Amino acid sequence: MLALRWLEIGELPESAIGLPPTLVQQALVTWINRMVGQLQHIGFEAHVAASPVALGYGSLFPDASEDDDQWYWAIQSEQVEWLGMKDRLTRIETLCPGLGETALYWLQRASGRTLYALTPQSARDLCEYIHWQGSSDQAEWLDEMRSMGMTDEDLGDAISPDWYDGHFPNWVLRAKPVLDEEALSRIQSSMPEVAPVAAVLLDIEQLMADGGQLPGLDGMEVESVYFGAYLRWDADDPMDRVFDDFIEYANCASDGYTDLFGAGAVPLDAEGFHVWLHKTGLGLQLLSSLDRLIALIAEPL
Repeated sequence: MLALRWLEIGELPESAIGLPPTLVQQALVTWINRMVGQLQHIGFEAHVAASPVALGYGSLFPDASEDDDQWYWAIQSEQVEWLGMKDRLTRIETLCPGLGETALYWLQRASGRTLYALTPQSARDLCEYIHWQGSSDQAEWLDEMRSMGMTDEDLGDAISPDWYDGHFPNWVLRAKPVLDEEALSRIQSSMPEVAPVAAVLLDIEQLMADGGQLPGLDGMEVESVYFGAYLRWDADDPMDRVFDDFIEYANCASDGYTDLFGAGAVPLDAEGFHVWLHKTGLGLQLLSSLDRLIALIAEPL
């Protein structure tokens, strides 16, 4: 049935030969590649199956039945390289105040709808969870650590809020949408040096407004251990240490983590399939725009 759906929209040629699961997997990957184009800085794999057990992640869908009239797909992580943002974002912010901060804001918003990026801000969130016992500032953290019996010597070797924050400009950790759609449109038409940044931000805003989104792990009682992109400020910041600590933490609590970015069940009927196709297509276009934005504001370290 699913092979028929892909055949109906022209993603599976009538001359295709092979077992249905193989043909469906090929159709899905071909369609995804056509929607996202050539990604430079984001990597992932997509898998499809007739049941969550066949997908290999049956525990994520405990209520699924073999008789369900639906199919399942998952987006799996694929490791990508660390990038640095300092030089390019600083130049963008210097040429057009507010544009660098706005770009970082929309990067974080778009990655939250697609494949979540590790940025200085999201790495700080990991610190609050892993290192700071829920504290968000230096005073709270000190009180919490001392209540746990840590000495000044212990604290000197720890990742503290002030030490972590000191590696970044404040706006990088708390990016806001400084420039609205009207301002971005003016920049696109009048400032050729930064026009591509404004253009892709406008694309991202529109795709998000249209509902573009990829499946996450909501309600599945697991979190992804990896990220869709790894964006440091520079080679001297502590983000790699924070990520390494997170991986070690996740390994100790492996039942709560997965190498998936997201997974979902989709109806097999024609209407349900086309609804999924439209929404996911927008999500893939959003991911493509996010990748283009990353290429403009970051570079390999």
